[in-house]
Amino acid sequence: MADLTLYCLVDGEPTSRAFPVKIAAAKTVGQLKEAIRAEKSPEFDDIAADRLTLWKVSIPSTPVRQITLSGLNETDVKMELTPTDELSEHIKKKSLPKKAVHIIVQRPPQDQLTKSTSVSLGIIEKRGGEKICRYMADTETATLEGLQELLRQHFEQFQSDEDLQIFVYMPGNSLPAKLTTDNQLQSMLEIAMKEGWKTLAISLDSPAKSFSKYTWNEVVSQYGIRESPGLIPSFDIQPRSLAGDEREVLEHIVKDCTHKKNAYVFDRYASELTRSSIVDTFMVGAMHFHKSDMFLTQQQQMSGMRGHGPVDFAVVDRVYQNHVLGVTVVKTDQEFVQGLAQNIVQLDVAVQQKKRKWTEDDDDTGERQPVRFKSHGIVTDSYNWTLLECTLDEEDTVTYRAKDIPVSFDENLRGRKDLRDGCKEIYSYVLSLFDLMKNEIVNRSSYNSPVVSRSSSAASKRRATRTARA
Repeated sequence: MADLTLYCLVDGEPTSRAFPVKIAAAKTVGQLKEAIRAEKSPEFDDIAADRLTLWKVSIPSTPVRQITLSGLNETDVKMELTPTDELSEHIKKKSLPKKAVHIIVQRPPQDQLTKSTSVSLGIIEKRGGEKICRYMADTETATLEGLQELLRQHFEQFQSDEDLQIFVYMPGNSLPAKLTTDNQLQSMLEIAMKEGWKTLAISLDSPAKSFSKYTWNEVVSQYGIRESPGLIPSFDIQPRSLAGDEREVLEHIVKDCTHKKNAYVFDRYASELTRSSIVDTFMVGAMHFHKSDMFLTQQQQMSGMRGHGPVDFAVVDRVYQNHVLGVTVVKTDQEFVQGLAQNIVQLDVAVQQKKRKWTEDDDDTGERQPVRFKSHGIVTDSYNWTLLECTLDEEDTVTYRAKDIPVSFDENLRGRKDLRDGCKEIYSYVLSLFDLMKNEIVNRSSYNSPVVSRSSSAASKRRATRTARA
């Protein structure tokens, strides 16, 4: 059935204020009320659609004519439309007069108006991008506890978490806002109602939770990772071809690992500390070629929205000394999968740096280049080594890739295979990973540090030149 274009006029207004509403003839009068209310937003936001009264009229629209409520009452040809009737029952497209008002809209008396304080929002989990549930609340009585209880029903990992924190991504803001009070929540809901938000993007975090408490199932749930570690997308990283000075360092690594192999017993009962002694050898060897840009720390405390705790090894940029570029977790072989879960959360915390808001100063073209930050990790029991890459994109979505180094070092440490071959394989991959960490220093300093970026400086120079010419 054909669409109708109906010119509507609010009672008491001149015909010059008539506005068109396009609607299918098969729709009901009640649906026309909804369309009129939407068309007159925000003026009609505080009026429920069913409180409107619609009259079918035919009033010529002339530049000088004005129609008021009293004029409507004096009009002989008028008909009140019933909400359940189809428009086609009363209005025929062929007989619609041109240059005329077809519908008069009556608002309820002022003393009958009640301000709506209810709002309904679809909750979207920012990291997964999926709609989780619908949140219906009152802008005057909503509580943070009530929202937390609703969300706990949909996030098993937070059901018994007393430290649950909710972060809201407000439209137009690059950084999330943490909800801390009922008043803050109510103010946000009032803004959502006035601006007509349909959805609300959130992330849930528990900074009071220790990294070591995370399980693989929790990480699968929070980050949308496949259920098996082997199904994480592949990290395309290749081993570095060793130059002359790097081969010299390799010989030191082989010698050090040989001494430790003879001093310790490397079996399934070896402690994390014993295993760390081997890992330290490779980390120090790789850092030898990046010591002017980065440095190593052990047991450095890290904290962020997802958790906190010490990390076995951290690679930190030497310039700003606040960017953790990489995190290494050392576990026993029985806890390797739990180590993967722990490292995934640690890399998320490491990559979540405060983003400097983009302004037009950054680029005279007005276009913003996509920015992706990365952090890198190693999970190892000293025998098996897995490399991880964490990527944070412009939408604050975190994704992961993984690569297993194709060598099982336990045979080397137990003297069943040549130690040098295993050392070379691991060292070549760790060098490549450190190269990626060094590259990230440039990436973060350009887009994420308080210093002026190169694009910003160039833009400033161009503006200064234009000003001088003027």
